[in-house]
Amino acid sequence: MSLLLISFGHYAADSGEAEVPVEVIDQDLNRIWGQPSLLGQPISVDVKPGSYLVRAHLPSGEMASAQISVNANETKPVS
Repeated sequence: MSLLLISFGHYAADSGEAEVPVEVIDQDLNRIWGQPSLLGQPISVDVKPGSYLVRAHLPSGEMASAQISVNANETKPVS
């Protein structure tokens, strides 16, 4: 297994403790993880090696997203 360490950096600067829906989507467009999360709190998600889209629906109506590839037994930051 591998690990994605998700944080929102500048998106969380003035959000207080806003809770937002966060999703991790695999290269086959399957949603493999999703739950409401606090913007100011880092999130750890165990994944299989591969490529992923991580996205969050922000309180402003915008969507923050990042694409990431992770190898076996690797930990990757996503921000």
